[in-house]
Amino acid sequence: MPSDRFFTGSHRDPYYDLRDRRRPFKKFIFPLEIAGVIVLAFLLVFFFGIQIRISDTSMEETLRPGQRVLLNRFAYHLSDPKADDIVLYNTEGSGWQHNTVKRVVAVPGDYVQITDGYLYVNDTRYEPYAKTRIDMPGTAKDGIRLSDDEYFLMGDDPSTSEDSRYESVGLIRTDAIVGKVWFRIAPFDEFGRIE
Repeated sequence: MPSDRFFTGSHRDPYYDLRDRRRPFKKFIFPLEIAGVIVLAFLLVFFFGIQIRISDTSMEETLRPGQRVLLNRFAYHLSDPKADDIVLYNTEGSGWQHNTVKRVVAVPGDYVQITDGYLYVNDTRYEPYAKTRIDMPGTAKDGIRLSDDEYFLMGDDPSTSEDSRYESVGLIRTDAIVGKVWFRIAPFDEFGRIE
């Protein structure tokens, strides 16, 4: 076997042509990797990391004004909202459109009633509000059966919350729910998942 066969870059090297043909594609690999990372980062932020600032007291003690949380916009593309989820939704309450954070207390098919100052879902007292007397039952006083695609939302502090009990807000449909509030990022000493 002739020794000059292995001279790199030589026309005598049988593997030279193959390497030479691959070389032009190498200059495109790094920019493609960078572009891929940027697109992935954008998608992660868009779906899982949109930052929301809590501006009212209706979700105290769970969420307080000034806290910053992350919104998962992708969650309800895979499944429906569940009871106890905290969600951001669009509403036209009080005559103007805005985004609001509330808790899902009842889902399609549930029966909701506020009686004697307590919230009942399917005739069972809703425990998260067991220590809070609800003075304003609103439209839930006589009981409401949720139909398909209807959700009953309330604030964790019912005394300051304008929510599904009020005709100005009413029952919320899936297409009005923007996403699930899932992670607290500020203040730092309360950093972590939201229950």
